[in-house]
Amino acid sequence: MPRARLLIMSFSVLTGDPRVLRQIEMFKDDYELVTVGYGGAPAGVTEHVEVPAHLDSLRPSFRHLMVLYAARRYRRAYFGARRTRFVLDRVAPHSVDVIIANDVNAVPLALALRPRLGVHADLHEYAPRQREDERWWRTLVGPFQGWMVRRHVTLADSVTTVSPGLAAQYAAEYGVTARVVPNASPFRGDIEPSTVGSPVRLVHMGSAVRGRGIAEMVGAVIEAAAEAPGRLTLDLYLKGGDASYHRELGELVAAHPDAGVRICDPVPFAQIVPTLAGYDLGLIIYPPTNFNIVHALPNKLFEYVQARLGVIVGPGVDMREMVQEHGIGTAVDEATAEQIRTALLAVDAEQITQWKAAADARAQSLSAEVTSEPWREAVAALVSSTNPVAGPESSDPSDRR
Repeated sequence: MPRARLLIMSFSVLTGDPRVLRQIEMFKDDYELVTVGYGGAPAGVTEHVEVPAHLDSLRPSFRHLMVLYAARRYRRAYFGARRTRFVLDRVAPHSVDVIIANDVNAVPLALALRPRLGVHADLHEYAPRQREDERWWRTLVGPFQGWMVRRHVTLADSVTTVSPGLAAQYAAEYGVTARVVPNASPFRGDIEPSTVGSPVRLVHMGSAVRGRGIAEMVGAVIEAAAEAPGRLTLDLYLKGGDASYHRELGELVAAHPDAGVRICDPVPFAQIVPTLAGYDLGLIIYPPTNFNIVHALPNKLFEYVQARLGVIVGPGVDMREMVQEHGIGTAVDEATAEQIRTALLAVDAEQITQWKAAADARAQSLSAEVTSEPWREAVAALVSSTNPVAGPESSDPSDRR
């Protein structure tokens, strides 16, 4: 019996997109797997449609695109885009059984391709408020993102998203029922909690992005060092992001050589969890600049769990709830150096040891293998359906309204 033909689509470089790679790994042995996205073919796929790198936006002219948004010509902006037309020219309608559309910007196209059995939408952000802290984006792009949810995501056969807060908002504002598949890491059964010694070893791993609380974490450790010398160290593994911010952080660290803060070279992806396992506490402090940040469950949180670390997070709602539910750390109420310093100086080796033990106990249940099951169940439900679907009329690309 021939295997079902599953297409995984994302307007990202697939080989560098961990969430998409998790989907490929999950389905490559059970389905005839087709991928659509930027970059070369990922390992394990049967067929790959590579979207050319120069087709990386909806319009070559940013000004033209904003004019279309301002005029609410959303269908023209989307289905008239070169990358959309490129995929429509290379993937025939009804040529696959199921499509997993990654993120909101792939969903209208997935529906237009009319897979025989249906579309699963995997939403990586709460799209209508993704960059709401930027006025131009909130005014022009946000309504377009909302249009994609209202007119297209609501027509998907099943939906997942990355955190409970985002799922609740999709339900409240658009009536979309989404199950949660967080950005979890694979289970590491080979790692055990390390012993907490002195000084307590803190770590933060991520991009050098303003607004991610890195300077505040550094400031907290500097202040803690003045109050309790030698009690803490902090290693930062920063990759990419804002080069000028990276330099500013380097200058801040260099100005306080006795504070125990270091900026370390990034490590390869495969070495992230083993490297983290040498620490005691992982820090994630995201100032609540927009809705998505407030409800973020970042992948580094799950990497910290697999590394068997305790965590200090905040002040985001979803991170706080997850940490408290599983007993793996604590949360600050505000993303300030003062609050972080207070939290750091309030914990001792015994408390951290308990958090690390809790992370160890929950590492399997919070692993990618377990938390990704809603994807498997959604695709299986579509494949086992008895009535092929023709696809919604509202996603006909010939309709340019």
